[in-house]
Amino acid sequence: MRSTLLLSFFLLLGFISFNSEASITKASFLANSDTLRTLPISGSPFCGGSTLQVPFSTKVVFPADNIFTVQLSSNTGSFSSPRVLGSAPGTGSGTIQVTIPTNQVAGTAYRIRVVASKPTTGMIIENNGQNLTIYPLPPTPTITSNTGVCAGGTLTISASSISNATYTWTGPNGFTATGRTITRKGAEVDASGTYTVTANVNGCISTASAEIVVRPALANAGPDRIICYGQSVRLEATGGVKYSWSPSATLNDASIANPIATPTATTTYTVTVTGENGCRRTDQILVTVSPLPVLTVTPAIPAICLGSSVQLQATGAVTYSWSPATGLSDPTIANPIASPTATTIYTVTGTSAAGCVTSKTVTVKVNPIPVANAGLDKVVCSRQATVLGTPAVSGNTYSWSPAIGLSRTNIANPTLNYPGDNTEPITVEYTLTVTSNGCTSTDVVKVTVNPAAYAGPDMTICAGGAAQLQASGGLTYSWSPATGLSNPSIANPIANPAVTTNYTVTITNPNGTCAKTDQVKVTVNPLPVVTATASIASICAGGSSRLTATGGTSYQWTPALGLDNPNSATPVASPTATTTYTVTATNAKGCTQTAQVTVTVNPLPSPVIQASGSTDLCPGGSVTLTSSPASTYLWSTGETTPSITVNTAGSYTVTVTNENNCSAISNPTSVTVLPVTTVSLTPFANICKDRSMFALTGGSPAGGTYSGPGVSNNQFNTAEAGQGTHTITYTYTNAQGCMASATQTIMVGNCLSVTDDLQAASLKAYPSPVHDELTVTVTLVKKEEVTLFLTDLKGQIIYRSSSTVLPGEFKKNISVKDLPDGMYLLQYRTAGASSSKKVVIAH
Repeated sequence: MRSTLLLSFFLLLGFISFNSEASITKASFLANSDTLRTLPISGSPFCGGSTLQVPFSTKVVFPADNIFTVQLSSNTGSFSSPRVLGSAPGTGSGTIQVTIPTNQVAGTAYRIRVVASKPTTGMIIENNGQNLTIYPLPPTPTITSNTGVCAGGTLTISASSISNATYTWTGPNGFTATGRTITRKGAEVDASGTYTVTANVNGCISTASAEIVVRPALANAGPDRIICYGQSVRLEATGGVKYSWSPSATLNDASIANPIATPTATTTYTVTVTGENGCRRTDQILVTVSPLPVLTVTPAIPAICLGSSVQLQATGAVTYSWSPATGLSDPTIANPIASPTATTIYTVTGTSAAGCVTSKTVTVKVNPIPVANAGLDKVVCSRQATVLGTPAVSGNTYSWSPAIGLSRTNIANPTLNYPGDNTEPITVEYTLTVTSNGCTSTDVVKVTVNPAAYAGPDMTICAGGAAQLQASGGLTYSWSPATGLSNPSIANPIANPAVTTNYTVTITNPNGTCAKTDQVKVTVNPLPVVTATASIASICAGGSSRLTATGGTSYQWTPALGLDNPNSATPVASPTATTTYTVTATNAKGCTQTAQVTVTVNPLPSPVIQASGSTDLCPGGSVTLTSSPASTYLWSTGETTPSITVNTAGSYTVTVTNENNCSAISNPTSVTVLPVTTVSLTPFANICKDRSMFALTGGSPAGGTYSGPGVSNNQFNTAEAGQGTHTITYTYTNAQGCMASATQTIMVGNCLSVTDDLQAASLKAYPSPVHDELTVTVTLVKKEEVTLFLTDLKGQIIYRSSSTVLPGEFKKNISVKDLPDGMYLLQYRTAGASSSKKVVIAH
């Protein structure tokens, strides 16, 4: 070991001596160990294939043949197996440009250092001092496509899948896109060219390009067309060698370039064109079907009279043309005036805004004018019948005016009987209007009416009535017979005949040759014989009576007040006061007569009940109820006397009848029986005759009064009452004033002392003193009722018992265990005797 060290030492000395002229020696390196430092590197992260500048610094000058080498650590920062990135000769500080291998493993803890070739040992090397991130380059993408697609189709281009890569594309004519796959729908020929894709993984990119071809495809269906409904149009397609049209239903041939289309509605036709290169393309053409105008002509069935006009009105189009033009004011307008001289069929042709044409016809019927013939002029007498006009023509209607004297105004030949009262001839013009199919014509006939005697219409009167006669046609008048006439020399005398009479009037009139006499009948109808009766002539107020009328066919009663039907023959009358009813009876001839009946209304009695006292009765009490005076009485109890006495609760009424036999019931009178008050009186103990006056007690409810022998102001005086048995009455009056009472007897005995009664020998009580139970014995010589009393020294009864006892000894046990200690008085009493004994209770 020592030899080896010495050898090394000498070798080192020799080396130093051999290189004495070098820039750096081992001695100087050892003295300056920090001689090579790699400086920080910016730009991380880095991609595989990236170029970077590695700066380093030294404190000494290295030998001229020195080589600096850049080393890359593992992705954990270890330089145990560094990767050389590059090298460069140098003697001092500088920068070395290196390239990271494209396949470098990804990592985030890489370090870089620079080492020198001389010296090779003994140096301290520092790396860049910071972790560097390095990513490998992604693989170059592979492009696939459907190049050769026909124009108008969908061009699809895809890049191969690279993990975590994003893709961007560029293409012809400025095309850009993102994503692994791009799709260009409806691609045209100008989509052909070079497409480049860039794959980016962690900022590291790789690219690939491909040439893409879009084959041309042409299709032209031609311009859109417009046709009218029912028309056809030839389609003209270009651009290929084969054609297919759809829909095909309205085409004559869907497989040629120029089929004929006959659609009934607006249709879009699609043509598929195949070119020589096999590419197909579609195009469309719109064939618009314009509707024909829908013409309407009004009036729908026009009819005119010969010589008249009608305005026709067409609608539904833009322009119009009428034919024939004969009789039209303007055949080119929508509403010409038609004046044909014969029935004519007009055709109107209408054109729409789209140029479509349709036509419609209308028939204008021309009706002839009917002939009106009122007949020859006539001369007649007043009220002389004559026929006007001529026989009727079928289909015509007739109208005459004025209507005076005509039998009818709507027939061709009415009968005229002019009702004039003229004294001179008059002329009346009658106009006949004849209508046929709406066409009319008129004619006039003149009728001269000469005056004639007219006695007026027959008249009917009731017996005792009068009628005014109505003669006309003369200058002077004379009536016969004159009986019953007020003046037989005037035209209109008052006629009052007793029987039916025919009156003849004779006139004088120099005008004309018409009749000078006429007759009128005045019929005299008898009056009805009317009776009126009442089923009850005298009624009570509130009652009713049926009225009965006879002698007529209809009746009217007055006054109507109180009647159920004033138009009935037998109404029911319910008057509130005495009323005389008048009935007017009308017979079948319309003649009337009256009769009367009186219904007397008697007042009802007003019964009142008077009570002799309060109607609130104490138990056992009574009250007398008396009715006000009347003829008869009936009480609700059934009694028929003016007064009744009642002692039970209830509601009482009386029905009375007055001298007119009208009855009424009184208002009810209520009688109440007050509730019973229960009164009791506690039994009295026997007392001695020499006892002083004391207050009586034991009555319930409190507040009543005591009465009986020796009683004054509720005090009992034994001296006044005297020896013997006395009845004491307790009377109580309640708030309603009702009294009730209870009685008890009190016995006043001839007592010598409490324990020294002369008859005490028959009364025994033991033990003495007594603790819980006292035994009492009484010796009797006959059967009788025995009453035992046990009282305190104040006279308050503690115990009481009554029994019927047979002759012999009577025994009774009395419990005293609940009584306080002290002296008590034991007494017994029979109908003829009494006795007492002192008893001491000691528990």
